[in-house]
Amino acid sequence: MARKYNRQGLSIKYKVFLLVFCLPVSVVALAVWALFGNAQQALEQNLFEMQRAASSQLAQAVASYSLSTDRLLHGLAEDSAIIAALETPAEQVDETSQREARIKLLDRWSAQSTGTAAADPYSSLTYASGGYGYAINAYVVGFNGMSLNTLASDRYSQQDLKGQSWYRQVLEADGAIVTSSTYRDEQGSGVFRYYIIKARLVKDHITGKPVGITFFKISEAKYAESMGSARSQHRQAYLVDKSDAVLSSWYKPDIGQPIQQVGDWRSELSKEGGYSVATASSGEQVMVVRTPVEGTDFTFVELTPLSELVQPVRALRFYAILLLGAIVLLVALADLLFTRWMTGPILALEGAMDRFSRGELAVRTPVERGDELGRLASSFNNMAAKTQSLIRSIKEGERLKRKAELDFLQAQINPHFIYNTLSSVRFMVAMGRNDEAEEMLIRFVKMMRYITDKTDKQVTLAEEVEQIQNYAEILRYRYPDSFSIAYDIDPAAGARQIPSFILQPTIENAVYHNLQTGGPPCKIRVRARYRAGVLRITVTDNGQGIDKERLQRIKSFSIKMDDSVGIANIHSRLELVYGSGSYLKVRSQKGLGTSVLYHIEEGEGPA
Repeated sequence: MARKYNRQGLSIKYKVFLLVFCLPVSVVALAVWALFGNAQQALEQNLFEMQRAASSQLAQAVASYSLSTDRLLHGLAEDSAIIAALETPAEQVDETSQREARIKLLDRWSAQSTGTAAADPYSSLTYASGGYGYAINAYVVGFNGMSLNTLASDRYSQQDLKGQSWYRQVLEADGAIVTSSTYRDEQGSGVFRYYIIKARLVKDHITGKPVGITFFKISEAKYAESMGSARSQHRQAYLVDKSDAVLSSWYKPDIGQPIQQVGDWRSELSKEGGYSVATASSGEQVMVVRTPVEGTDFTFVELTPLSELVQPVRALRFYAILLLGAIVLLVALADLLFTRWMTGPILALEGAMDRFSRGELAVRTPVERGDELGRLASSFNNMAAKTQSLIRSIKEGERLKRKAELDFLQAQINPHFIYNTLSSVRFMVAMGRNDEAEEMLIRFVKMMRYITDKTDKQVTLAEEVEQIQNYAEILRYRYPDSFSIAYDIDPAAGARQIPSFILQPTIENAVYHNLQTGGPPCKIRVRARYRAGVLRITVTDNGQGIDKERLQRIKSFSIKMDDSVGIANIHSRLELVYGSGSYLKVRSQKGLGTSVLYHIEEGEGPA
């Protein structure tokens, strides 16, 4: 009996209070962490404002340049002299007419680019690269076959333009300016390797009929020059179009690629305006600042590593992490000590209850405290002791009940067998077959010795088969040539233990039922196999079988088979010895014979 404790200890509610006391410390730690987290977010916002101000200046420079080129392009497209040249009948277009028209184009281009009515816009159309100055080139291509240009020697025909991806867009724009993606000129070099096309339709002022196309071939270097101040070792700047393809970059292989594919990104770059944070495959976070270029479909994108931007707060974050780590360590240590003191008895009690539920009825848990947990452990020990005593009494009663049931079932078998055997001997003597009767009595004595010695014991399947052979010889003296028995016993199955005298009733029923129905000689086959702890014995015959109604009654174990020991008797013996997992199953079809299966699971036992 477990020792009882009456001393009152510290109540568990106070112990829980001590545990809850640790929560404010954790809250303080989280507050410190949140404070620095918000500080970093505010810093990122301030850095973004600074980046956006610088990016806006660069975007304004690109917008100013774009506006200047748009104004010049519109001027050429609306020039009456150029329109008149493009309306010249196609049959009148020759080298002389094109030369005259080019002189007019150069005059108009010079007049517009010198800016007589405004500040010199032409200066914005020049750009420097490698110590040399370059200017924009203008082209005019008429649908009448006329082709004009300003500075370059290359010329374009309408057929040449039809092969360009932007040509269809210009026709559909109906006078609006179309800006192409960046092209790579394999024949070009230096600043002329990459260029952007700006084009618009030239239309008659009166009829509105399209007469040609004028366009600028602008070197990408001009846009890269505008982004020059954003260039550094860590920062990257790009000019992208509305589809997010790179129009201009200091790293030329990036041109024409979607910006998402420029670099190795773990997360997708946001397309929204303002700023966002993206993660590279290396784990580095990068601030992405997008600034729309006014008056165009362009967007200026600047990428700056956050590690460079938040350098001033790195040291502060380091000390904050150290402080937070120290707080967490102290809280964890205190919580560990308290938890061990608090939950130790609970875990010990839980382990004892788990072992008790698995059948270890003698298990007890130590009682070392006088508080509620100590009294709970003491109550469990008292309950376990009483339960163990009660289960011991119940098991003893069940054992006695089971033995009585087995004795009763065996008592049903023995008189039945004795009666049938002695009846057979009596018939043999009455027929004057004394020698055979003597042999039958000798075998009968052997079987009686087997029955009396093994009544309350289990025997091997091989021993049971040997007794069936004795029984079959006795029947064969009385009913010669009326049946035969074949045996197919696996050696592993022959060595298994089974209740005695459970196969003979099935053999007897098969023989007598065939004799009563007057069928041909009965062929009986006994087959046994043992696999994975399961013994399966099958007794089959080729008799007349059992009709469906009677078979259903037999399967419900509600009747006996003929006058011999019932199926229900054998089925009950199997369940009593092995449990509900073992059973007897009968299968039969009228005119095709009967099969009886003994399914014995050795691993089970009655509850």
